[in-house]
Amino acid sequence: MRNNILKALSLILVVTLVAASCLTCVFADDTLGSITVELSDSDTDKPITTGVLTLYKVASLNSNGSYTYTSDFASSGIELTVRESTLATLLTQWAVSQGVTGTVGTPNSDGKVTFSNLEVGLYLIVPTTNPTNYNMNPSLVSIPNVAGEGEYDVMVEAKLESTYIPTTPDEPTPTTTTVVTEPDVVVTTEGTNTEEGKTDEEVDIEEDEPEEKDEDTLPQTGQLNYPIPIMAGAGVFCVAAGLIVVRTDKKK
Repeated sequence: MRNNILKALSLILVVTLVAASCLTCVFADDTLGSITVELSDSDTDKPITTGVLTLYKVASLNSNGSYTYTSDFASSGIELTVRESTLATLLTQWAVSQGVTGTVGTPNSDGKVTFSNLEVGLYLIVPTTNPTNYNMNPSLVSIPNVAGEGEYDVMVEAKLESTYIPTTPDEPTPTTTTVVTEPDVVVTTEGTNTEEGKTDEEVDIEEDEPEEKDEDTLPQTGQLNYPIPIMAGAGVFCVAAGLIVVRTDKKK
């Protein structure tokens, strides 16, 4: 009976050791992964090729699926159970204040920053220099990706906020334009009028008043004034000649 008990205990011990060995093999994951951050404008989908990102390894993955801070963050006192967005901000402040060294990357022509050969664990992505006209929020990423299907090559879309402010175009400088329509008519659209005492706001148009026409007078079709003296003189001459002729006839 005693031997049977010892055999059973031995069997249980062997099974436990095998199971523990298997679990160790599973969680002692030596697989390397990568994190690729995509930067693009949310409205135009155009890639953003400016800015500098820094990647920090915050925690290692334990066999039970939990995380343990790395030496750089162990004394931060920040609970890993804090909401992700708040946790990312707190860890960023800690990394900056403590001068923690990370891996630096810049976007390529496609607006992507890739960090390769990464061990399993929890990582923090921080914008060391924000992209031009954007603010980027820090974010946390795990390898393998617990939010996806356990991928080791994780794709992340950067959290960007536009800071672009359209500039107001400069107002054109007013110019002075003078239009001469008639010899005595001057129109000034801007600037000082040519006449003394006129301001920029006054636009004077001086025109000669048209002559008033007598609507009752018939239009003159020819010159009738110059023949009158000639015809009067001819008439006087004819009358005088007639009188002379009459007196001559009476004397005869």
